[in-house]
Amino acid sequence: MTSVEISARTVAEAVEQGLNTLGIPTDEALIEVLEEPRPGFMGLGSRNATVRISVKPEQPVAAAPAPKAAPKADKPQPVAAPKRERAPVSESARPKAAPRPPREDKEYTLPEQSVLDQVAQDAEAFVRELLASMQIEASVTSDVADEALWVRMEGPQVGRIIGHRGETLDALQTLVTQIAASHSGVRLRLDAEGYRARRAAVLANLASDAAQRVRTTGMKVVMEAMPAAERRIIHTKLQEYDDIITESEGDEPRRRVVIFPK
Repeated sequence: MTSVEISARTVAEAVEQGLNTLGIPTDEALIEVLEEPRPGFMGLGSRNATVRISVKPEQPVAAAPAPKAAPKADKPQPVAAPKRERAPVSESARPKAAPRPPREDKEYTLPEQSVLDQVAQDAEAFVRELLASMQIEASVTSDVADEALWVRMEGPQVGRIIGHRGETLDALQTLVTQIAASHSGVRLRLDAEGYRARRAAVLANLASDAAQRVRTTGMKVVMEAMPAAERRIIHTKLQEYDDIITESEGDEPRRRVVIFPK
């Protein structure tokens, strides 16, 4: 036996078991971590570490180094031509950089269908286990809309996991993304009883009201801190206004949309 694959609770435990199985010390082994362990949440979605341990091949005896060649005589170095000074360019003649779009407007392309199907299956399974552990009865479905994979929960008790302004739902969305879609490139969204659509309508109205204040006063308006998905709704809504500019400022989780007059 020259290699084994071992799964265990931690990488260290898997490595120790693999070395014992092969009967070799660490310095004679090639160790490859195939899968990092994942603790899961409330006992759900956990995963063991998996490693591959292989016996190092015997190294050939190194040949004696070849004698060094005699140093070559230094060649005369060419003299660099003097640099020409460039005439200064006026500020008006310099090309202006195009304005950068908000960070939330990065281009995104959905992965292929097979990846979406696998992530949808894993995400639905995890959400069902999570709801069952919380003793919440609900149906769980998924679909693709607005360049994202949506996992939707429907049921009379689902409102319990929305939280204040969707904070609990956002936290669960982050958890489901880490469990089911963290390495897939899939943008995953979690919804409960159509809350996301209702919240988007509220944000669109807030954006319009803020834009009107900017138009009336000529002063910028700083909106409340929001997650990236909600800031994206504000930016998209205010693209309808030719005399308004929006930017995102600050650091997560206190990042905000700022609205300026153009």
